[in-house]
Order: sequence, then structure tokens, then C-alpha cells
Amino acid sequence: MLTFIIKLLVRRVENIFNKFDINIVYLSKNTNMADMNLFDDVSAAPIHIRIQSRNGRKSISSISGLDKDLDLKKLCKYLKKNLKCNGSVSEDNTYGKVIILQGDHREKIKLFLVDNNICPEAKIIIHGV
Repeated sequence: MLTFIIKLLVRRVENIFNKFDINIVYLSKNTNMADMNLFDDVSAAPIHIRIQSRNGRKSISSISGLDKDLDLKKLCKYLKKNLKCNGSVSEDNTYGKVIILQGDHREKIKLFLVDNNICPEAKIIIHGV
């Protein structure tokens, strides 16, 4: 009975991670963590999180430099739901595809990207005061 419940829980967690295109790494007793490379290329282009002031207290957070293989629309949708703000994905001539969110959410965005293994913390650059 206990193994059935565990298998059911594992299946549900896998479905949740597949919903957001997050990879699951299964570890065994023989897995050597030193040999695992969770982040393919740390020296790749950095991810920039910027803030732009609109008027008075209003501001916009933008995320640029994300990998091309990420589904930015799904990522934007999830960020909008968690941060309780509006946002969109737009094309910029200089930075390529950029996620734009209303409000100052720089630290929360950084925590989200690191916690979900989208990129390492060393690769994120936060701009603005």
C-alpha cells in the first residue's frame, strides 16, 4: 500500500514538473554529485534583470538573455500568477525576446530562476538601484 502511494505521488510531481518544462534528475546510491553538471554552460551569456521607472511610483521589470529553448510565454504566465502582476513577452531589437512585468520584482525573479534551476545564480545580473 505504501509503495502505491509513493508511486502515485511521484507521478503527480512529474506531471507538475512536465507542465512547466522542468527536468527531473533521479539520483541513485551510486550517483556522484561531482560528476553531475546541472548547469550546462555557466560562461554563456548572462541573464539581465532590469528595472525601468515609468511615472512616480510605477515601474517595470524586464528579463532578457534567457535561453532560446525556454518557452517564454509559459514562464511569463507562471511569473504573472506568482507575482500577482501583469506582463508580456516582447521582441526587442537589442536584447531579443524580453519578459516584461509590471512592478519591481527583481529579487523575486532571481529567486525563481535559481530555485527552479533555470540558470545558476552567478549568471544573473540585476540592474538598477
